[in-house]
Amino acid sequence: MTFPADKHNTKLMQGLALHQQGKLPEARALYEAFIKSQPRNADGFHLLGIVLAQLNQSVQAINAFDKAITLNPHNSAFYCNRGNAYFGLSKFEESIKDYGNAIKLSPEYIEAHFNLGNAYYSMGSFEEAVKSYGQVVHLSPDHVLAWKRRAESLARIGKHQEAILSLEQVIRCSPQDAESYYYKGVSHHALEQNDSAIESYRQA
Repeated sequence: MTFPADKHNTKLMQGLALHQQGKLPEARALYEAFIKSQPRNADGFHLLGIVLAQLNQSVQAINAFDKAITLNPHNSAFYCNRGNAYFGLSKFEESIKDYGNAIKLSPEYIEAHFNLGNAYYSMGSFEEAVKSYGQVVHLSPDHVLAWKRRAESLARIGKHQEAILSLEQVIRCSPQDAESYYYKGVSHHALEQNDSAIESYRQA
């Protein structure tokens, strides 16, 4: 997660330093003091939203992100992080809209593509999830988790041969990933490729 901020503002940078140290309540207090003094600063509201989300105060986080976006509607990170807050509330349609807006502003925004895949997966829209994870691995071919989630989504819609190919990419990047061998075995079994299934289970 990125933490954009005005490097010339001492109070905001102090809050950011505390935030990065994991001192979330202290960072929140400084961000709130900062935006009281500069209520038109979008970065201040964005950072406050991030820390509120990390404190599991998603509704308040969304309110902060709303203000940041009103002040600066052209920052893709603002939409992505608001999408994360909606996702935390299981409001998947809202999160999908925000991730989509982030991608429109920054088409190669890997985190937004990945989170969009997670939102589609959580809604049971597995074909859309496959497309989003596919964008991630197109942009970042060694993104192990995206290959894994893509394989899970493909298996959910019965595309086991494609799932196996995705799992082979996981194994290429992470040869010790026993779970991927196991699910590769599951897909081989679903395709009645029993010898290959047994070999995958043994490797797992």
